[in-house]
Amino acid sequence: MRVSITSRITVGVDAIAMRDHFGGVVVSVFGLVSERWKRLSEPEDLPGWTTCWVLSADDDEKRAQVPLMHRIYGEAEEVLIWLGPAADQKHGVDGVYPDTPLREFMIQITDGFPVAPWIQPVARLFARPWWHRVWVMQEVILAKRAIIHCGDVAVAWSDVERVIEMFSYPDACNGLDVMALALQICQHAHLRRLHIDYLGRYRDWLPGLTWEELLGITCEWPFMPEATDERDRIYGLMGLLLEEDRVNVPVDYSSESTVARIAFDVSCVVIGRTGPRCMIYCNDARPRPSGLPTWAPNWYSCQSGNFRAWNDVYDAAKGTTWTPRLLSMSFANPKLKLMGILVGHIGKTLTKDARSSSDSKPTLQSFQSWESDLASTLRKTADAGCTGAAASFCGRLWWLAIMGTPSSGRWPVTDFERRQLLAAYEVFVGIRQPPDSLDIDKRHDWYEEESAFFRKALKFDKYRPFVTSNGYPGLGQASVQVDDRVAISQGCSVPFTIRQQEDGDCHLNGPSYVLGVMDGEAMENGPDFQEIVLV
Repeated sequence: MRVSITSRITVGVDAIAMRDHFGGVVVSVFGLVSERWKRLSEPEDLPGWTTCWVLSADDDEKRAQVPLMHRIYGEAEEVLIWLGPAADQKHGVDGVYPDTPLREFMIQITDGFPVAPWIQPVARLFARPWWHRVWVMQEVILAKRAIIHCGDVAVAWSDVERVIEMFSYPDACNGLDVMALALQICQHAHLRRLHIDYLGRYRDWLPGLTWEELLGITCEWPFMPEATDERDRIYGLMGLLLEEDRVNVPVDYSSESTVARIAFDVSCVVIGRTGPRCMIYCNDARPRPSGLPTWAPNWYSCQSGNFRAWNDVYDAAKGTTWTPRLLSMSFANPKLKLMGILVGHIGKTLTKDARSSSDSKPTLQSFQSWESDLASTLRKTADAGCTGAAASFCGRLWWLAIMGTPSSGRWPVTDFERRQLLAAYEVFVGIRQPPDSLDIDKRHDWYEEESAFFRKALKFDKYRPFVTSNGYPGLGQASVQVDDRVAISQGCSVPFTIRQQEDGDCHLNGPSYVLGVMDGEAMENGPDFQEIVLV
């Protein structure tokens, strides 16, 4: 009798300790296809009922192992995930008493209101190194059944997901200390969301994600999972891909395979298939790997902003399409040729709100200052005779401030929502006052409630405002400069700011929101398209 791929598989943070704990033998995943596995596959060579899997440190073996990950975890009957020994065996797992099974402990939390005595040990459990590893995505998502072990107690992954879901609403926790601990737990909610997205995208009865789906999800994560080898930030997710997407980017651990080269290869696949829509992830929110072309998204970053929804909300290139093609340019000469139109040159940039940290909220004063400066610039542009349209935008800057969407920004705004937003804006800036019959002590609450829909939708403080030389106001990346160009490529959803180089090629700065072109207005009346070369 030979041990098959459907045996129980154990993974964790310490292979030697796992072997001692579970009584198994540590072998390389590569052993599945090597003579070493054949020699170890007889029962007498495999003490216990489980095998502990470790990823080889040898580059040649890793190149063979990584493409097998989806089979190893997906075809195993059970995956056991070991977080390590208890912090204090006398008191169980991080404060969980030994006579309380971890599963019951988890259920007690989900059935009761979270208070500090319950949440502290759970937060310590989620602080363990395993949760931050890139490879854990495949371990829990591909498994038919995953069991979390810590010390001598265990819990099903489905119960862990219940805990993550509950603490995904930290506002429900009473007390700042408890809320801080809840936030430590809910930062792992991306695991649960990725699991749901993976299972929800069945094609021909097989689950799996395309490159664009997977990378669109990861760019919104609160943190990028850790990897000893930076290249594994992408390779470590490939088991979640559809087969045809997985083979499009070969696994290579040679010295020629850099993080920039891998991101380039992935970008060629995605852009060739879907067009420039994925370039919405090209932004200055995070540093880029050296050598990566400006048009290729940095797939190693996260917290890039809520850009994934832009493709669903806006349609700047309305009426144009992208024909799928094979992008065959080389990494040494990465010129991407697109057809598009130029909206205009940036004639003036304004100072980005200095308070634009992720946890800050715009105030009435900061909004009025931003609105006043932008309106003044538009009037000067109109007075200079550049365009008569500039002055007409002054009364629509409230719409620019919210980038034409409610707070969630994941769908096109309806007429009803537009009226609601305008009414809330009028309360926010004082155009609409509370009823005279309302008591003075209730007017503040009235203001907060009536203006909330607009206040929560404000986004102006996260981007740099600019005005084009022909009078279009917009919001762009922090790196936007005077003389940059605003372009709309065929098949794209938003305008991009680009910077022309001395040889005529352009660097891509990133996506932007430009008032007056987001719904395809610039595509009306048959515009003249020209070739835009990005490097």
